[in-house]
Amino acid sequence: MIKDVLCELDYSFFAETALLLFFCSFLGILANTLWSNPEAISRQAELPLRDGESVSR
Repeated sequence: MIKDVLCELDYSFFAETALLLFFCSFLGILANTLWSNPEAISRQAELPLRDGESVSR
C-alpha cells in the first residue's frame, strides 16, 4: 500500500514550492540591499580591512 502511494506521488509540487521560496528570498535580500543605509554598508565593508582594531560607531 505504501509503495503504491509513493509511486503515484507527484513531486512537481515540491519543485514549485522550492522555486517560490527562492524567489521570495531573492526579493527580500534585494529589497534589504536597496533600502540599506549607505553609511552602514561602507562601515561593514571596512571591517575586514581593520581586523584587530577597535571599530567605533
